[in-house]
Amino acid sequence: MAKKFRFKLAPVLKYRETIQEERRTRYLQIQEMRNQKIRELEALKGEASAAVESMVDAQTGTMDVSRIKLLNRYITGLNVSQQQRSMQLRSIEGEAEKRREELVVARKDVRVMEKLQDKRLGEYEYEERREETKTYDEIASQAHRRRSIQEGRNAGLGAMRTQAIAAAAYGGASSGEASSINVDA
Repeated sequence: MAKKFRFKLAPVLKYRETIQEERRTRYLQIQEMRNQKIRELEALKGEASAAVESMVDAQTGTMDVSRIKLLNRYITGLNVSQQQRSMQLRSIEGEAEKRREELVVARKDVRVMEKLQDKRLGEYEYEERREETKTYDEIASQAHRRRSIQEGRNAGLGAMRTQAIAAAAYGGASSGEASSINVDA
């Protein structure tokens, strides 16, 4: 029975797959942080828009100066928060791009090992087929030799029978004498 295929670099492949999975997890985490910052930024924009509408409503109606000042400070605070979230988002997007590139490199490393494994498996299967063909050829060759030997024995036995019959027909002459007797006479 042939031995089973064993990829000698399987531990390296396993290690690279582990690295790839870790980098994929890190990338997904930073993507989730990015999405959270985008949601926060959108919420701040919505609050700022609502505050501006309130300020416009306050200015069109009776003028309450303290309310307008309060809304103005609130809008200013929301704008500052938006700027901070935008800066955080840019930073996170930079980190996300870095992690994405790391993930791409890890995927390439895994693919290289997988291709090498496939190549080695193909070589193994080729050698197995070659050995199998060699074995079948040897079996066929041995069978042919056995038949040739058997046919030779049968031919030899046939010649001996012919000589024995000839000897008996010519009065018990030895096989050497029988062969020297002229059959045409």
